[in-house]
Amino acid sequence: MMNRRDVIALGLGGIASMAVLPARAQGERVLKVGCTPTGAPFTFLNLQSQQIEGVMVDIIKEIAERKNLKIEIVPLAWSALIPSLTAGQIDVISAAVSYTAEREKIVLFSKIVNGFGEACFVKEGNDAAYVTREDLKGLTVGAQAGTFYYDRLLASGLFKDVKAYDLIPDIVREVANGRIDAGFADQPVIAYNIGEDTYTSIRIVESYKPVDMAEQGIIVRKGEAELLAQVNEAIDEMFAADSFNKIRASWKI
Repeated sequence: MMNRRDVIALGLGGIASMAVLPARAQGERVLKVGCTPTGAPFTFLNLQSQQIEGVMVDIIKEIAERKNLKIEIVPLAWSALIPSLTAGQIDVISAAVSYTAEREKIVLFSKIVNGFGEACFVKEGNDAAYVTREDLKGLTVGAQAGTFYYDRLLASGLFKDVKAYDLIPDIVREVANGRIDAGFADQPVIAYNIGEDTYTSIRIVESYKPVDMAEQGIIVRKGEAELLAQVNEAIDEMFAADSFNKIRASWKI
């Protein structure tokens, strides 16, 4: 079971939406929930059903069910999540967006529902046994734009270049094609996609020790204290019912 942090905050916004629960009744609020279509196993587009699925989708669905809330899933690029929330285009973020002190200044985080570190991955056939970031000094690496992985890699000053990418599959492609030496991204995302043969020609460096531990919660706009309280109540109920471990196990993480 993950550690549970007290409330923190952040946000994001929406575009075309996919209904998840019943349609809006007269005068009833439907919460728009921002999720990314490219973050398997946390949130991703199922091409057969054309619905966003994943760990964080299952979590927000159970929260909504426990608190009798109506929601719509809104697919958004990862970098658009918080801006969409603060602009009022969406009401909730349930995706692989981790708590940072900077984000806490502009959005509200629920109690923590997931926690993990970053993976370092390289091209298949590269036998390097990196343990620390210092072991990659002077190389060209990549991470997703807007993540603290990217910010901290850049701030370290260790690397020849730190390239920013919009999507994790973009980083994977650049590593697989040998255009950058290594990539950094959420460990469960990389491991899940390698296991599903979605990401090929790369491998996780098993010897690498993660530096940045990511903790995730549900995110709402500042000023939504009542909604946040409902979310936190549901999270407490889900911990008591072991729901989070059951959801993660269903996605093999």
